Amino acid sequence: MLPPDDQYEYIFYIAFIHCLCWSQTLYVAYIIYRQCNIDIFFVDWEKASDSRDVSMWRKVLVANAFDKMQYSRKNSIEISLVMLIIWFSRHDNSSYYIGKDNIIIGLANNCFLWFMVLSIQFLVRFLWYDRYYSEPKGQRFIDLCTLAKISIVIMDERYHGFYLHCRSPYEFAGTTYIYY
Repeated sequence: MLPPDDQYEYIFYIAFIHCLCWSQTLYVAYIIYRQCNIDIFFVDWEKASDSRDVSMWRKVLVANAFDKMQYSRKNSIEISLVMLIIWFSRHDNSSYYIGKDNIIIGLANNCFLWFMVLSIQFLVRFLWYDRYYSEPKGQRFIDLCTLAKISIVIMDERYHGFYLHCRSPYEFAGTTYIYY
């Protein structure tokens, strides 16, 4: 059902792929613009007393943990590439592709392989890793904020935002907690 291997038949598909790439680039630029216009406030609930000063390092620790969460991912590019290398080393590339010079079949094969690799990683992380081996990163961040007694206000639009209330009922903030 595919057109013959004549390059003139694939001009529409090639133009469509270029439009998709440029549209994705514009969307990433828009996301970066939106993230640059977000206001984030850290509210420290720790009160100073006569015998104890309030350290600002707790707020710095929470801000650094928040920054790490900004670029954390649900999947690992290293594991993805290793899985693809294993897949391609076990299959002979010349016999695997039906039309190895066909741009449409090549794109479909690449998209399918990446989808399968990322789906396997997501399922392993969702069904096993986050449930039995480790805590989700968001929950660890909330625990850190609660121990540090620091709440977060995120204003993503002019009259819209999110509030993460992390004031703990304890008298003083924990100072020996280390966030990984």
